Amino acid sequence: MRCWLAAIAAGTLPLLLFAYAGGPPVRRTGAPGDRTCLDANCHVGERLDRSDAVTLDTGTGLTYSPGGPRQRWTVKIQDGLARAFGMELSVRRTADPARLAAGDLSPVDPSVTTVLCEDNQPRSAGPCRDAAPVQFFLHTEPRRTGEFVLDWTPPTADAGDLDVYIAANASVAGQRSSRIHLRSFRLKSTAAASLVTLVDAAAGLPRFASGSWVSIFGSGLADSTRAWASPDIVNGVLPISLNGVELRINGRSAPIAFVSPAQINALAPDDEAAPGAARFEVLARGRLVADGLAQRAAVAPVLFEVPGSSPRRAVSVAPADAPGIVVLFGSGFGATIPPAATGRIVDAPARMAAPVSFRIGAQSASVSWAGLISPGLYQFNLTIPPLPPGDHAVEATVGNVSTQSGVFLRLPAQ
Repeated sequence: MRCWLAAIAAGTLPLLLFAYAGGPPVRRTGAPGDRTCLDANCHVGERLDRSDAVTLDTGTGLTYSPGGPRQRWTVKIQDGLARAFGMELSVRRTADPARLAAGDLSPVDPSVTTVLCEDNQPRSAGPCRDAAPVQFFLHTEPRRTGEFVLDWTPPTADAGDLDVYIAANASVAGQRSSRIHLRSFRLKSTAAASLVTLVDAAAGLPRFASGSWVSIFGSGLADSTRAWASPDIVNGVLPISLNGVELRINGRSAPIAFVSPAQINALAPDDEAAPGAARFEVLARGRLVADGLAQRAAVAPVLFEVPGSSPRRAVSVAPADAPGIVVLFGSGFGATIPPAATGRIVDAPARMAAPVSFRIGAQSASVSWAGLISPGLYQFNLTIPPLPPGDHAVEATVGNVSTQSGVFLRLPAQ
């Protein structure tokens, strides 16, 4: 039987018994329609789902170009307990991962790896039959290092989202001899990947800062629609997952307030990295469904706008007990005193660390208070300058960065 063997004795077993030379059977990747070697008693050990021990380097990021050139892939398995490694990999269409294959797999070193069709016929003998289209890249000999190299040729036509399923076997000494690391990666067509964007949530600008409210727009971002609720906030800590959906920016988890198939709203996490291009990743139940680049700035001030207003108007409040005062709200204005962690509820208002200036129409407006009052939400109390009633452009500046243009404040008669 072609299968990884379970170790039945301690560390004196030879290498061959830690990852059997014949390799695993096909359909042992843990993908829909597949099993794992633990299910089939090929191994006795531990199953590790969504394991960060498995990485995939495609050379092009997690995208593919339909009809594009062959890609050289490197799979790495990092498990410090392992004495030998094996693996199985398959590429499927997200639309029907149990049945639909995507592209063609080829071994780089046929002496230790091979590609089989799901009917166990070698891919080297010719294309897989229509009745058995799914291909599997797998080891034929155990490896001392957890690195495997293969080639993948993308499908000739756009196949939509694709999922790469990997079952990595890290064989160790002892009764529980194998740690099966399962991981999947989502590949986006270059046409589809370009449609995923991250923008400032208040104004739609293509920039953000730590603590900014941001929105991700795309398709297939989540399988349901939900906003956060009180039970999601535990001991003042904001949720970083809603219905299994997560957002990471530069590898850091972002607090998430809303998820839907087409939009995600979240707070950009704290990040000490220098401003510049930042990679964002959307994961749904541990699988990457979208990624891209966005511009991260030290500060990215914006004013919240009244949805659908024409002309565009800033959200404002005129307190009845404070004549001549107007209150505005914004996001992305930077550090506060005392510092406020992005991932937590704001227990008490915190003043802005840097000075902020406002102009209403052609005149400066005095700022009596400016600071953070809620996660990602800044409040500004302004004294209205002597201006006639009606709509006047409003703009705030912190450092040398100003809020979005074309936003107005309606002033009543005084």
